[in-house]
Amino acid sequence: MRTMRIILMALVFVHICCGGGGKSKQSYPDLVEAGWSAFADGDYNAAFSLYSDAIDADPEQAAAYAGLGWALMKLDNIAQANGTFNTGSTKTNPPADLFAGWSFVLNAQKSYANSN
Repeated sequence: MRTMRIILMALVFVHICCGGGGKSKQSYPDLVEAGWSAFADGDYNAAFSLYSDAIDADPEQAAAYAGLGWALMKLDNIAQANGTFNTGSTKTNPPADLFAGWSFVLNAQKSYANSN
């Protein structure tokens, strides 16, 4: 009985110290960087997930919207990519690659006047 109590206490201690095995919180810059790494590796679904997590972490920064738009474009979801780029353009510090991706999307939608 005493051995079982010691084992149980050890398991509780390990569980508490390890944080319960939950998902670790990554910072916004780390998520965006990991998203671009996944994108460069051609893993667009992982990139989509990482950029979505980055937007959840800081919805006011534009960089994750740029990456998410590019990932959506590569996943052939042009309409959603257009909306994502549009939303990202209203956020803080939109990067040039957001506008480049948006231009590609508008061109793919045959909205030539807006893509220039």
